[in-house]
Amino acid sequence: MLIDHPFFRAVSAQTASFRAASKRAVVLPALRLGLFMVAAMVAAGCHGSGDFEPLGNQKIYVSDKFFDVAVLDEQNVFVVGYGGKILSSSNGGISWEIIDSGTDSGLFSISFSDDKNGWIVGQEGMILRTVDGGKSWTRQTPEIFTTVDCRDPEFRESVYDECRLEKDAAAEILRSLGSKNLDTPEVEEVRLTRECRQFASEECPQGYLFAVQALDADTAVAIGDRSVFMRTDDGGANWNVQTLTALNTDIDPNWAIVFEDPVLYDVEFTDDQNGFVVGEFGKIYQTDDGGNTWMERQQSLMDETIFDIMDLPTLFDIEIAADGKSGVVVGLDGRVGMSSDGGKTWGFVPHGVSEYVDPFYSGTVLGDGTVWAVGSSGQVVKTEDDGTLARGSFGTAINSWVRRIRFIDNENGWVVGGFGLIMNTTDGGKTWYRRMG
Repeated sequence: MLIDHPFFRAVSAQTASFRAASKRAVVLPALRLGLFMVAAMVAAGCHGSGDFEPLGNQKIYVSDKFFDVAVLDEQNVFVVGYGGKILSSSNGGISWEIIDSGTDSGLFSISFSDDKNGWIVGQEGMILRTVDGGKSWTRQTPEIFTTVDCRDPEFRESVYDECRLEKDAAAEILRSLGSKNLDTPEVEEVRLTRECRQFASEECPQGYLFAVQALDADTAVAIGDRSVFMRTDDGGANWNVQTLTALNTDIDPNWAIVFEDPVLYDVEFTDDQNGFVVGEFGKIYQTDDGGNTWMERQQSLMDETIFDIMDLPTLFDIEIAADGKSGVVVGLDGRVGMSSDGGKTWGFVPHGVSEYVDPFYSGTVLGDGTVWAVGSSGQVVKTEDDGTLARGSFGTAINSWVRRIRFIDNENGWVVGGFGLIMNTTDGGKTWYRRMG
């Protein structure tokens, strides 16, 4: 299923650009593939990455696009991505299993609260739930419509009714003309019902969900299109869906409509009640009551390079460290912002890499204070010993976008992205291993 959303159109444009620039690399595809596999095996062997999966059991392809990774411990990892793909490894990425998701929709975010309970969210309101450690996933179906009209059940039914009136009238005309191409009444009823239900669903599509966080076995929060924030406290049997409205009264009313219902891209709760959401227009929302009310925190990002709050870059990720004080946000224009007071105030920090002007998609803060940020075209930065950001490295050139970086402690971390990218480190980022299965 194709993913039609501004964020993914930008990613696809980068992918297309890379492919165009790489056409010469397909002159001898078989030879190059062989060399690539040999080189990868030699490089991995030098790093002691363990045994390889036989080629006939390959689970990961260059066409794969991975959007998120959930790291349960040093051995157990889940990766989700395009086309409903879920990968699971129980040996630190040496081999992988494909888990049936029951969908071909894009899966954008995965989160576990413990080794049994987790959620996945994605394209067109997709929500999947597991209670058996990811062995099986069940779809949950809250209604996440992107327009006010479509949130009204009567309006959605009226769309269906109008479709039926038109199709029934057309069928009646064909009958009056003696057409021989008509189905039996029973078959026609089934067909018209199916077609008009499909039409109604296309007229009232479900919003994309871009991030989810499992807080405990029963509680999870999720965010997405049109400022949607959702929370469940009963394992997903019921989801409370709300829209975060504009809270900033400093914006000119003539411009306020432009900032209505910004897309929200990430959510980060530090406990059951305290959390953050980031998204379009540099929005940083904070709650201290579980999401019932929100405060805006992005004004503190204003500096000498940003003269108007309307110029704040879209933010794609936020993370608060385990100490509850240090935080990082990343987004467009190669921007990285940090906080040292638990997210009350933020400031953009330089990274000193002049060519890094493309988006950063993900950032993380380790327990020792180290900050990583990854993004478009394989760009990566991390903090030096003196605390300043500088160019980072994965030990090899990364020509695709890197969508997510996650660490479970100061040593063990994972990144995933385009062209089937999965890598991990067990020494705090000094060495990275490609995990091709």
